[in-house]
Amino acid sequence: MCAEKNLASQELSSDFLQVLRDAQLNQASSPQLINQLPALLSQRARELERADLDEQLVTNSNFQGYLSRWIGEHQIHVPFPLVPYLPSVEVLLPAIKIAIAIAVGTDGCICISGSTVFAGSGLHVSDLDFCEYLFNATSLAEAVMEQIQRPELPLASVVKCGQDFTSPWSGLHGALASLVGRGPPTENEARPIKLDFLAEAEALGPIPATNVILWLDQTASEAGNARRSFAYQEAVIDRGHGVARTLALADRLGAYLKFLCEQIEELKATDTLKALKRGLCVLSFLNLEEWTETVCTALKNPVIGKISRLKRFQKLERLFLMLSDDRKNICEPAMQIARQNISIDNLQPKDVQTVQDIMSAIVNGLSTEIAERTAELGASHE
Repeated sequence: MCAEKNLASQELSSDFLQVLRDAQLNQASSPQLINQLPALLSQRARELERADLDEQLVTNSNFQGYLSRWIGEHQIHVPFPLVPYLPSVEVLLPAIKIAIAIAVGTDGCICISGSTVFAGSGLHVSDLDFCEYLFNATSLAEAVMEQIQRPELPLASVVKCGQDFTSPWSGLHGALASLVGRGPPTENEARPIKLDFLAEAEALGPIPATNVILWLDQTASEAGNARRSFAYQEAVIDRGHGVARTLALADRLGAYLKFLCEQIEELKATDTLKALKRGLCVLSFLNLEEWTETVCTALKNPVIGKISRLKRFQKLERLFLMLSDDRKNICEPAMQIARQNISIDNLQPKDVQTVQDIMSAIVNGLSTEIAERTAELGASHE
């Protein structure tokens, strides 16, 4: 039975690799593979039941490729590639609380993304990234204005809507109203809104939080703003409407895998840590257990933890300096904790260089491995 399961996983990984190769060649996947994809996603989800740290995620027949669980009063839906890396409830619960606090809509859903969804692998969380999908933007301008003027943590620092706006938010309402007045973005258009917050979370401490708001047309939920993100990297917090998007599109899966591979190549010389994170995302689709273990072991290095905390502090400082004086007073206690935490780390340049060299070797090796496997797949089909 174990041998049969391993063979099935290898065949499934080959299918995902084929989708990647098709995207790299700018060609559509075969009709057979396109038609099989929903079943392949469901199969992989079944294989990963209760494979999360808390052993709570189970397949959800309503959403192909997703596994679901309840955390308090909220149900979350997790794409199968994230399941082995998802953190425990000790991290998820405060993340959900902050997500609900900074959300601006009531329909659609808000999702946890970024390093948070990989924290179960040992990856250190440098910030909290959220993506909020909306279908009804009638009162969006008013909802955003109400959210950013809250006089408590999480506290808004910057809103990006065509340009950067800070307190006292002069001109922001007009920019939001203009965006809404044009209707949902079309197929070749994207108009995201981004809100940056200073937050404080149990188990994480003072931390930056970002909510990227994507307004979708409910009749074409993979068009327009949807092209700004990939559903495969987002854990959905259900607001009573389920998930906003589907995983079962070969072209979007191919675009995601191609994006990750291109990012690895682009970043491996300039930001090896980010390249390593992208590599972990690719590995979640492939049956390369040794590489997955190697990457996860590297990400648990204490020096990487210090690097991530330094990045967190630097972003907090930037957001803090953009606040008006009255809003700085609200955040000052949290910033004092952040300053104290970063002073304890005592990050040394030689330690950073050593870890950078290790990460660089891993990224280069992984990049070569993926390229070779893709080439072998192409050769086998000739």
